[in-house]
Amino acid sequence: MKRILTLLTVTILFLTYALVSQESTGAFLDLKSLKNNEITTDNKSQIVDRAAFKDKEKFHEMMKTALKNRKSVIFKNEAGALYTNGEYRFHLQPEENSAAVAYIEYQIDGGPYSTYSNPIALEKEGVYNLTYRSVDILGSVEKPQTYKINVDTKAPELEAKMIGEGIKPGDIQYYKPGVKLNVQATDTGAGVNLVVLNVNGEGNLPVTEDQVFTKGGDYEIAVRALDNVYNLSKKKVLNFSIDDKKPTVVVKSDPKPVTINNITFCKRDSFIVADANDAESGIAKIEYSVGTPGDWKEFKAGTVKVPEMDVYKIYFRAADISGNLSDVVEFACRVDFKAPVSKHNILDPKVDAGEAGKKVEPKMSSPK
Repeated sequence: MKRILTLLTVTILFLTYALVSQESTGAFLDLKSLKNNEITTDNKSQIVDRAAFKDKEKFHEMMKTALKNRKSVIFKNEAGALYTNGEYRFHLQPEENSAAVAYIEYQIDGGPYSTYSNPIALEKEGVYNLTYRSVDILGSVEKPQTYKINVDTKAPELEAKMIGEGIKPGDIQYYKPGVKLNVQATDTGAGVNLVVLNVNGEGNLPVTEDQVFTKGGDYEIAVRALDNVYNLSKKKVLNFSIDDKKPTVVVKSDPKPVTINNITFCKRDSFIVADANDAESGIAKIEYSVGTPGDWKEFKAGTVKVPEMDVYKIYFRAADISGNLSDVVEFACRVDFKAPVSKHNILDPKVDAGEAGKKVEPKMSSPK
């Protein structure tokens, strides 16, 4: 009698909630039909909509759908290797629905053959050789066929840091505007699919290479990485502030100047006092320049006196720890170095004050 040999192929049943309902739909996929470098879920190739990357709502729905379909995802990389995430189930069925097939048997990694009856689970991390063959009603045995299955249950590793000029004077990390986010995601299994970024809880978007932050304020950045079989990493959170606010400077003299006829006068040997304030990263230094705002020197309290000139101008500025410069503040004053001069007459004490200024005629004596 001619032997009847029915070839088998590994097929996939995507399980979600009810095994029976899924089986009744005939939701099987031939592994031979998978394309290289393509993710397949629910028997459909997943085409990444790059346009959705700019729309937070669309991207959120895309991510939600991907994570919902974790049990039904399989990935074939560029080299043709197959990857699942441990939640996958493999089904075996004849290529043709032949009544001549008595049963199907399979083995894993060269172990003993088992008769196939239920979906095959490969759940633990590792590489498996799944071998199968069919036996017909006359006892004829098909030539075994083998698929190598890589089970990847590990999420990608993720490193994230900010690159830019920064300082941490206390508990808060400050950066100058233009700081960049640098993310390195690696995956030794199916490979990294994308890295997701959420800024201040405003919604997820994929990380781009030129992720730059320029607007001042407080930031909480959360990043996660997703691999090609939809293993999602834990969040990496970065907290920092961008200081884009200028410090302020107030200048005065000690003792206080006096204004006469709209002219400001400073006392000789007065000290110039400059105070700066910065509500963000804090003051780094105060500088001053005499005459013109160019030859800047570091200001220290009690060191700058009123210059030895009648009219002068001193310019001040402050820098905060993040490097922001204040507006230049001008302090102008006039110093009167001339002592007052008064004129007065000195009277003869014998002269009556009431007669002062009168002409005095000499008295003549009569001859004796």
